[in-house]
Amino acid sequence: MENEIIVSFILGLSVMYFWMTAFLFVQKGGKLSFIVACLMSLLGIQCFISLFFLNEGAYLAPHYWPVITGIDIVAVPMYALILRELVKPGSVTLKVAMVNVLPFAVVVMAFILTGIMLINWLMILGAGIYGLVYMIWTHINIKKYNRKLKGQFSYNENINLDWLYKILWIFFALLMLWIIDTLSINVDIDCVYLAASIVMWMIIDYAIYRHETVMDSLGQEITELDETDPEETRLSDLGLRIERLFREEMVFLNSNLKISDIAVAVGSNRTYVSAYFNREASSTFYDYVNGLRIEHACRLLKETEQSVKIIASKSGYNSPQAFIRVFTKIKGSSPSDYRASISG
Repeated sequence: MENEIIVSFILGLSVMYFWMTAFLFVQKGGKLSFIVACLMSLLGIQCFISLFFLNEGAYLAPHYWPVITGIDIVAVPMYALILRELVKPGSVTLKVAMVNVLPFAVVVMAFILTGIMLINWLMILGAGIYGLVYMIWTHINIKKYNRKLKGQFSYNENINLDWLYKILWIFFALLMLWIIDTLSINVDIDCVYLAASIVMWMIIDYAIYRHETVMDSLGQEITELDETDPEETRLSDLGLRIERLFREEMVFLNSNLKISDIAVAVGSNRTYVSAYFNREASSTFYDYVNGLRIEHACRLLKETEQSVKIIASKSGYNSPQAFIRVFTKIKGSSPSDYRASISG
């Protein structure tokens, strides 16, 4: 009885959290926010139905778990749609959503109408396999997404998806816990699962909300580049203008520099500018710009007594932490150790 009271409390808390979060994402607007809001609403409904069963004193009734499991399973492809939209912005269309969600919904309805337990076990197995496949797919595409960002931005604070690796492991742990909870029909495990679920979603919702806010502020910067093959002669002429821009005007000291800024400055477009860095400079835009920034920082470390914090700011970095991280990766030592080595 005491455990059921705890479950009731966690479910009530979950209902409030999921529906409130759904409202916030609806207010924010955008495709990703809409998908998150739909999932939050569905999870809130699932928790609300669970409260109804508790109130009826049927917590351990045989028909309770399959019904709730069915709702959980319909939520699984919505998790996948969120991951898909994160790593490939704009890729979730109505058709893609239907292809992912409908098979789950149809199987769940088949189980509800027939009551055949074999369908229920197959649903659980299928959801586990589907979740694992999408996790692997997401892991692969995070790297592609981050490479794309390095081709267009000179910074990666708040816009890369490295944080999603941690979220994926949390998601995998929750998926395993959900399967155990579904198969065991144990009130203690259900308490752990519900508590872990709400904590996990607090972390995920915060990360998604912050990430999407940054994406909105960047407008249309993250888009697919034109596939047109730039002419060699045009790249050569463009390269001279780009080199002059970096060496003479030192545009790399702009901490928010983007490849679109370079395209505007040299009177070209992102396709040609990107092709120059990839083909002629044999580097991503991110690596090229940060290489010049670190060269500039090395000169300041050698020729001045300025602090690392000031040098970071003068070298085009928004924070000392970002500067130290990039410097250490390129030079193999921290700025302080580098200064000590050249002064000694």
